Amino acid sequence: MLNKKQRILSIWIVIDNSLSHEKERVEAGIIKYTIYRGKEMTLLKHLTPYLNDQGVIKVRNINEATFNNYLICRKGARRLACNNEIILIRDFISNWLLSCRLPGC
Repeated sequence: MLNKKQRILSIWIVIDNSLSHEKERVEAGIIKYTIYRGKEMTLLKHLTPYLNDQGVIKVRNINEATFNNYLICRKGARRLACNNEIILIRDFISNWLLSCRLPGC
């Protein structure tokens, strides 16, 4: 569990920590590398720029409205790709941010 100082971490540090954890799961044989690669691409290529555009710098800046414009931001992308990204982002929020009891989620 994260302490109070860790709760105000930069979102980029939290994403990096979560990807490091996922990489450990790959090395342990819990998940396949393709799953890890999909999470990495979604978090780094799509989520990070979106959060930057939304002005989210710290984890505590995330609120209920943070992701309201995600699909608008991803206009032009195939629907299936967006749905897969949403699943991976939801997984990141549920299994990393909420399980660590980070505020703003």
